[in-house]
Amino acid sequence: MEFEVKDGAAPKKACSFHKRSAAALALLAGFGLSACLADGEGDPGDAVGEEPDFFTVGGELQGLSDDSVDLLLNDEHTLTLSENGAFNFEEEIEDGSDYEVVVDGQPSGQFCEVSNGSGVVAGSDVTDLQVNCDSLALNASNAEGAVHLDWDLAGPVDILYSTDYECDWSNVQACENGGTVVDVEGGEHSLSVSEDDLELNAAYTFVKRVAGETSAPVVATPASFQLSGPVHDTVILSEHVIVGGEFGMYGDQSIGLSFVRPDLDGAPTTGPIVQLDASVLSKASRVIEDPEGGWFVAGHFETVQGVDKPLVARLNPDGSLDEDWGAEFSGSFALDMVMYEDRLYVTGDFGEVDGDDSHANLVALNLDGTVDTDFSPESPNDRAFRILIEDDRLYLAGRFSDYGPNDQQGIAALDSQTGDVIEDFEASLNDGAFDLFVDSERLIVAGQFSEANGEPYEGVAIFNLSDGSLDSDFENPEVSGSAIGVHAWNDYLFVGGLFNEVAGVSRMGFAALDREDGSVDPDWDAQTDEEVYRITVHEGQLYIAGEFRQVADSTVHAFARLDPDTAALDESWVPVVEHQGSFAYGWSIDFFDGYAALGGYVQAAGGHRVDHLAAFEIESGDLEVDWQAQVDGPVYALDVDNSNGHLYVGGSFSTAGADGEERGNAAAFDSQTGELEGWDPGTDDTVHDLLFSGNGVYLAGAFTTLDFPGVGTADRQRMALVDPDLGIWDADTGDPELNDVAYSLGHYTGISDAVVVGGRFTQSAGDDVDHYHGFGDTDFSNTFSLTEFNGNVRAVWIDQDDENLSFVGGQFTQAQGDPHEYFVWNPDSYNPEDDAPQPDGTVWAIDYRLDSERLLIGGDFNEINVSNRHGFAAFDFDGDDFTLKDNTPGFDGRVHAIAQTDTLIAVAGEFVQVGDYRQRYIALLDADTFEPIWSAPEAAESISETKMVEPSRQAADADGDLIRSSIE
Repeated sequence: MEFEVKDGAAPKKACSFHKRSAAALALLAGFGLSACLADGEGDPGDAVGEEPDFFTVGGELQGLSDDSVDLLLNDEHTLTLSENGAFNFEEEIEDGSDYEVVVDGQPSGQFCEVSNGSGVVAGSDVTDLQVNCDSLALNASNAEGAVHLDWDLAGPVDILYSTDYECDWSNVQACENGGTVVDVEGGEHSLSVSEDDLELNAAYTFVKRVAGETSAPVVATPASFQLSGPVHDTVILSEHVIVGGEFGMYGDQSIGLSFVRPDLDGAPTTGPIVQLDASVLSKASRVIEDPEGGWFVAGHFETVQGVDKPLVARLNPDGSLDEDWGAEFSGSFALDMVMYEDRLYVTGDFGEVDGDDSHANLVALNLDGTVDTDFSPESPNDRAFRILIEDDRLYLAGRFSDYGPNDQQGIAALDSQTGDVIEDFEASLNDGAFDLFVDSERLIVAGQFSEANGEPYEGVAIFNLSDGSLDSDFENPEVSGSAIGVHAWNDYLFVGGLFNEVAGVSRMGFAALDREDGSVDPDWDAQTDEEVYRITVHEGQLYIAGEFRQVADSTVHAFARLDPDTAALDESWVPVVEHQGSFAYGWSIDFFDGYAALGGYVQAAGGHRVDHLAAFEIESGDLEVDWQAQVDGPVYALDVDNSNGHLYVGGSFSTAGADGEERGNAAAFDSQTGELEGWDPGTDDTVHDLLFSGNGVYLAGAFTTLDFPGVGTADRQRMALVDPDLGIWDADTGDPELNDVAYSLGHYTGISDAVVVGGRFTQSAGDDVDHYHGFGDTDFSNTFSLTEFNGNVRAVWIDQDDENLSFVGGQFTQAQGDPHEYFVWNPDSYNPEDDAPQPDGTVWAIDYRLDSERLLIGGDFNEINVSNRHGFAAFDFDGDDFTLKDNTPGFDGRVHAIAQTDTLIAVAGEFVQVGDYRQRYIALLDADTFEPIWSAPEAAESISETKMVEPSRQAADADGDLIRSSIE
């Protein structure tokens, strides 16, 4: 404060203090300084040494979720904010001065940016600062040959990546396959094998860096998308290869476990590709995140990524197996796993752990995988399904009986530290329990029981946690079968299982009960068509896993997300899952930060739905995603009429086309668009082969009648000739009366006008015709005998213009009573001494090209003419002599079908490796070099010297058929 003297007057206070805002002046007035403001006397403008005005700096904070953010004003003043909303720095800035606000400390897991953060104070408070906080997290999803990344920040970021999860990101170029993409904007970016030199099927770790801050690492894989099940037939068109078989999707090759993004439409896969066995019955029952990074997995599997590791395993953060972790389990299933106080509790159906049978069906592991011997419970005498730990009590549900001193059945409570039975919890059931849920002071139990504590309770009962007594307010829900999953949320008790009624109300596998009294909600009905096994509510959304194929009117396989209040399906989140093309069901859904783990008999959870039919571009191998053809069951046969573009399809299905129109095991599509045609023979059973000719379309299979819409039925036992445009039977051909299944067709047109059929049959119209027979082209009553075989004929190839050139393959070991195994040429005039191909296993496919004299044979063999040829062989054949080609690749599984042009060979089957390359179920080869044309990653080991077909695959049943379940 200053003083001045005027005209010798006594000193008086001059009101020359700093100019203040209105609020500050009001405060000064409260201190008796208002006289300085009256009548202009002491107006600061009159004062000597006048000082400038000062103003506040502030704005608004948005998006802060947790923690706090530190702001710095002019490199001097700090403000810590922990709540969204308006803010101001306490310090004021001189009018006309520069100001700058930056983030000085980021919140955990977020990145905050300041907008309008700098400028000049211009006569008023600064109020327009904007501090926006977004998640620092980087999201990653697998794609075909690529990885897709997305994040919340719109500004420029750097993307760093490597195949080394432990990469030092400050020196990423030194890491394995390390790289950086700088200044990426827009919140998303993709990297690919073709454009960015990523390695196909390698698990990459990615981080995002912005202003020196690095996000948590995420893992994703540029995946080799492939079909989910075997291919049984294939045809080559001018621009496409079309395949049919037992597949339902085209995606990555996770088996038994898939990581998905619950926040994205379509639930694309994310993270590593995990393979729990390659078995159809491989599944994850439970996935738990390791606090040190990675995951613990329990389930039904013997191997992980090809390494022996039964039932329980640990995955590294990049999805690879931690081979040094874990105890050795001996048994069938690990059905549940729970982490509690640095232990993993595992239950299921297993006998020994590390060779000790005292741990049967229930064991505790330390997080390093060793057995925790301090936990030593009585071993359940049957499998246990579920563990739930609450307040140091371990509740156990299963099929066990006579457990503990109270001889409990189906349910028990144990001390979680010691395993001792808690005797004052005396609940018991009269049969097994499958699931548990703690609801405040109550324990909800689901199972296949009909009594609880001696009282009638069918499927669901609720016990008091304190002593195991029944909650009498909850009435018997009268579940008509087994309740397998249960979850309580708000006023609802959701129940899933194998049932069709609850309390007399129709509910197929899923119902909502009143949480307190057990009554059925009459308005809540998800309309699932099959069982629901697991139920959970996550972030206000209801997730279910099971064996269902439909929810309400929508096709949904195995996993679905619903509105828990209304049961409405969320159609934006429909994981594409399948397994081996035949069945898939979900067994578990476990949530982590940013993704969910789907476990079950599933193969992949991203990609495209392709129901048993698919078209691929020849040049690129890319799936033709707009091609519409689909059927609801396996496809075994394809043929094309090039004159009108019809693609004829045979198999075991009841509907076809995008709208699910009725078609009995045979249908026709436009070969270019996949649009369903009107052709409908209406066979009553499976069609195994079909053949287009000038006379119509021949069908062979297991059917006995044809039913043409509006006309009626006709007897056609296992073989028929139908119109190529409509599908109606030819009334003049008659009934061939084959007594068993027909598998393969061949057609002569030039000389004898005949059609030849091979199969499992042994009679035609009562006459003995062992497995191979001929009929008049359009008159099945005109028959002629051919070579007799002692086993099934699976493949027939005939030169349409020369009846003296034909090949037959199958499961036989004799032809016309002479030893001749699996393959014969010119069977009606053959000489057992001819130097014909001699495979050591079943022949399923034969194709011969006259112009190039190239004969191709596929099947279940390891050798041909005493040379290693796994499933596939090629010969030069000039009509007299066979010369085995030496540059054909081996296939590690059965070859079902072969098609060829002068430059291309398409091979279809049950293989997953072709030569030195991973190629699943369909391969397109160069006709000269036999190298794969479509991009394929190299396999870890060559199959050139390894037997791929085990002897057991050649075993035959009493009818002479190979023992297998997927085709007949």
